[in-house]
Amino acid sequence: MKPDPFHQSVPAWIKTPFLFILLISQSVVNGLQGVDINSIASQLGEEKDLLQFASLTNSVGFVAMIAIAGHITKIYQRKNVWLICLALEFIIALLMMAPNNVYEVIFLSFFCGTVKIICLLDAIRLLMQRLNPSGSRGLFYGIYYTISFVTAQGVAFAASWLIVDYEWYYIYYLWLPGIIISLIIVQTALHGNRDESSAMLKDIDWLSYIALIIMGLSLSYICVMGERLDWWYDQAINLSSLIFFFSTLTFVVSNRYHKNPMIDLSAFVRYKQIGWGAVFMVLLYIVYNSSSVISTFLLLNFKGDVKYANISNLYMIPAFMVSVPLTGIWLHKRHKARGALVFGFFLYTLFYLLIKNLVAFDISEEALIIPQFLRGAAYGVTMTSLSYYISSNVELKDNSSRVFFSVFSRYMLAMPITSAFFSHQLAYYKMKFSTDFVQSVPPTDPKVMEFLNSSKAGFMNKGLDLISAQNMALVSLQKKIAAGAMLRGVDEIFMMLCMISVMMMLACLCLKVFNIHYEVWKNSYPLTKLSSS
Repeated sequence: MKPDPFHQSVPAWIKTPFLFILLISQSVVNGLQGVDINSIASQLGEEKDLLQFASLTNSVGFVAMIAIAGHITKIYQRKNVWLICLALEFIIALLMMAPNNVYEVIFLSFFCGTVKIICLLDAIRLLMQRLNPSGSRGLFYGIYYTISFVTAQGVAFAASWLIVDYEWYYIYYLWLPGIIISLIIVQTALHGNRDESSAMLKDIDWLSYIALIIMGLSLSYICVMGERLDWWYDQAINLSSLIFFFSTLTFVVSNRYHKNPMIDLSAFVRYKQIGWGAVFMVLLYIVYNSSSVISTFLLLNFKGDVKYANISNLYMIPAFMVSVPLTGIWLHKRHKARGALVFGFFLYTLFYLLIKNLVAFDISEEALIIPQFLRGAAYGVTMTSLSYYISSNVELKDNSSRVFFSVFSRYMLAMPITSAFFSHQLAYYKMKFSTDFVQSVPPTDPKVMEFLNSSKAGFMNKGLDLISAQNMALVSLQKKIAAGAMLRGVDEIFMMLCMISVMMMLACLCLKVFNIHYEVWKNSYPLTKLSSS
């Protein structure tokens, strides 16, 4: 029986709500992820690429600390760790409201991810001790992902509203209520006892930690800045590539020879579910992380109105609330992830087929309800079942490595690479289809002339002189051509993602590696226990 982290005077009925508040407050602390970077760039006056890089540094800090965070609350008193981390989050929120430059945003975003994961992991651990004492993998992901997905989507909507109607830094006001309430809960309700542990801070593999940070930052820089600076010939990108290579080599060597390595790299090979699961996590992000493409389509449809585009994303919340718990219960009772994975990628296929047929200007908001519901259900089912698959039949001594490979494949590899891929594809199709239109349609085309004359007349009615009205009409034509080209590009990408979803569905159906035999003795410990100490 795990020791109760609460004081004896705390009523039993309030303990679970307290833990929910602690977990949700950390889910709200989300940096720049999920917000409209373009809107922030227009207010800050900084380049979009640097802000996108700042968003990814949050994930780098998150992933690098995850293998160490479990030791922190054992080496030191849990209560003190919580109070220090919450105070740091409060300070970060205040500093982010008035940054001096974008480089300060980059640093604070990284530091935010580093601090957040310490509290987040412990909040998950404490809540699961109460709600899932049996250590069921299915129930674990069914509970946690429901909270995480729903909170993230709600915060993204609130953040977009604040950015559009107020100032970009108002998004950090969303952090403050949860942090303040959490400080009160920790100070008054948690005791100061420390878990028994033989681990010492000096025993941690700090070289691997530093190498992992450098690896993540260099890869993020390559992915974000490569398109603008040229991936193949720019000196800064080539230097970043060398840094990425040598930091990766350092990380591998350090983990191989250190007395207490951060992770056991051999677990990737020894457990098929970890290796294949990590690979499919990256592949899953290809069909999942197309939010930039979907946002482009929604903004074109809603004529640049960010709020309407984000309102349509709220339709995914009911899908999360239904699909994730049901998938968790199914996995808890049946212990088979294969069928759920096939079904999840089938939902992605339906989503992309449906939304591809909706690609046009001026579709109604109601027409997006079913596609967005399918999108949310597809992600809920696939992520829950794939996470369950990776965690099944992994011995306790390798659980820390399993957690690392799962989050590393998602946040440090798949997220920046797929974001760069879709950004490149959108830019490529915009250029291609714009050029095709200009080459195939002469300036004297009747429809082109009609549009220019109509636009010129409209601008002249607004008080512009003839020359200014002609120039503005040409600008309007260029925007219309670019919008049409982007829409055709979105259509092409949706078709490609539909085909990829079909291939992944067939792969899950055909590959025998997904037929994993559930062994009870290997699945009896809590997933949040990252070591045997």
